[in-house]
Amino acid sequence: MARAKKKDRIFTDRERKLFRKRIPSTESIFGAGFLAFVIGMGSWFFAQKNNFDPSERDISNELMVADSVEDKLFRMPLERWTEPGQGGVVSAAADTGYFPEAILEHGWQPSTRPQEFVADNLYEKINGAAPQYIDFGFQKLYYIGLVQPATNAEISIEMYDMGEFQNALGIFAAQRDASRDVINRGHAYFYETSLGAIGIAGTYYFKIAGAEPGPEIEKKTQYLIDALCGLKQAQIGTPTAFQAFAGTMGIPFQNIQYQRTDVFQYDFAKDFWFAAPADGDGMRYYVHETPDESAAGDLYNKLLENHLMDYEQTAEREGGVVLKHKYLDEYLVLEKRGSMIYGLDGAPSIDSVDGSLSKLETVIFHEES
Repeated sequence: MARAKKKDRIFTDRERKLFRKRIPSTESIFGAGFLAFVIGMGSWFFAQKNNFDPSERDISNELMVADSVEDKLFRMPLERWTEPGQGGVVSAAADTGYFPEAILEHGWQPSTRPQEFVADNLYEKINGAAPQYIDFGFQKLYYIGLVQPATNAEISIEMYDMGEFQNALGIFAAQRDASRDVINRGHAYFYETSLGAIGIAGTYYFKIAGAEPGPEIEKKTQYLIDALCGLKQAQIGTPTAFQAFAGTMGIPFQNIQYQRTDVFQYDFAKDFWFAAPADGDGMRYYVHETPDESAAGDLYNKLLENHLMDYEQTAEREGGVVLKHKYLDEYLVLEKRGSMIYGLDGAPSIDSVDGSLSKLETVIFHEES
C-alpha cells in the first residue's frame, strides 16, 4: 500500500547556510559608502529644517515680462444679428415659431430661435422636473426669448401644451405659489411674480419671466398674456366639473384642483376633481365620472374597501356611506349615483354632511334646490 504523500511544508527547521565563501571587497566598500551617504543626507535634511529663502527661487519680473503673451482684457460686446439692409430694425418676417406675431409688438424681437420639446427630450430644458409634467399629460413645450433693444430688457416665454384644460390646471395647482392671488382675464388664470407671471390658458400652462424686474417687463407680461389667450388651444371650453365648481357654486379658482393620478393615494383612482368652499373649514367636494354605472360600482367598492383601513363607518346613506377617520376628527362621505362617484372629504362634523352634500348634488345632477 502506497504511503500517503506528506503535505508540503511552508516553513523549514533547517539552519541557514552561507554558500558564499568570500565577499568581494568592492561590495563591502559600496555598502559602507552607501550607508554613509544615507546618513549624511538625513543629517543635512535635519539641519536645514525651515532654512528656506523664497527669493532664491523667485522668477524675475524681467523674465516674466519677456515670456508673457499680450492679450486685451476688454473685448467689444457681441452685436445682435439683423437682416442685411434693415438698419437695426427687426424684420417683419422674424421667426416666432408657434407663438403669435403679436409677441413682437412695442419694439421687441426674438433673442433666441423658437424651440420645441416633447416628452422624450423635455429633460434637456427642465432637467429634474420633467416627470411631473409628463404625469399630467404633457404634450409639447414651446420656448422663445425676447429682447427690447431700446432698453435691453429681456424676457422668456415657456408654454406647455398639456393636452387638456384639466391637465394644465393640475400642473398649475401642483406648482402654484399659494401666497399669491389668482387673476382671471379672458381665457387665462394667472398670478403675477416679480419677474412676470405664471398661469394657464386653455390647455396651456405658461411661464413668463424677465431677466430682471422693471416697468418694461411688467408691461410686456400683460401684453403677452393677452397674446397667448388668442391662441386656438387657449379658447377651448372648460370641463363641466370646473364650470360647476367655479361658476354655479362660486368656489374660488385657487380652491379648485384636478388630480390625474393617485387620488386618495390609491393607484387605481384617477381623474378626480376637488373643490374647497371658502367657508368649508377644510372640507373639500370631490367628483369623478366613470364610463358607465357598472364601472362606477366597481370603483365605489374599491374605494370603500381601502377607505375602511383608515376610517370607520358611522352611517349609511341612500347611495353611499359616511366614514369617520380613526385618528382624526373628520368625516368622509362616499356616494355613487349612475356613473358618478362623488362626496365630501375632510368634513369637520357629521352635522355638516347633509347640507353640503345637497349643494353638490343640486349642481352635478341639475336638481332643484
